[in-house]
Amino acid sequence: MHATDLINRLRDASADDEDTFTLADSVTEADIEAFHQQFGFDETAKTYADQIQSTLITDLDTDINGHSAREVIASHNNDPDSVDACYVIRADRTIVQPFAPGVGGKEPMDADRAEAERQAHVQRLAEQAAAGDLLDAARTEFGARD
Repeated sequence: MHATDLINRLRDASADDEDTFTLADSVTEADIEAFHQQFGFDETAKTYADQIQSTLITDLDTDINGHSAREVIASHNNDPDSVDACYVIRADRTIVQPFAPGVGGKEPMDADRAEAERQAHVQRLAEQAAAGDLLDAARTEFGARD
């Protein structure tokens, strides 16, 4: 999350009648930008990414929670014979991704593509977690006090 995104999220929350947050009148964009820089968003996201277990699988007989990757893929009504590689992410739940995410159809991935997609997926999860921490800290820092 960039400083501009944080500024917009705080303003939106403050303007939302259903949100209890109110941005203090004295807060400037420069205040929020300085807070964002001090927070260390990239370092926080890296810490989260380092905690997320993930692996590339090129042998579909590899065990995933007591089942082979082949069995997991088939259990989702997909043809494991069309899959060359997949990746597994273990965060709050186990994710098995045999196809390229964000593609209209079911595009199989080779090992290189699966590895690139695994890294990107872990990064997205880590950035979401870090953004939550940043937003919570900013709401505490910049909220109006009665």
